[in-house]
Amino acid sequence: MAGRWHPDMDDYYRSDVYGLPEGGVTAYASLGHISQAIEGALELGEGWLDHIRSVEQPTLLINATGP
Repeated sequence: MAGRWHPDMDDYYRSDVYGLPEGGVTAYASLGHISQAIEGALELGEGWLDHIRSVEQPTLLINATGP
């Protein structure tokens, strides 16, 4: 990733994981959490975009279309 990775991205990715005693990491979100969020969004129907637009917290969205 030399030349492709900006160090400022480290905090973004570290915010989604916690360290394990043996040195590895694991994500805070579980499959259950993700499934619950998807189900909630689907219940909003077409109104999910309005819901997303109502979020006032600055948010970084990344769309990676390749490695």
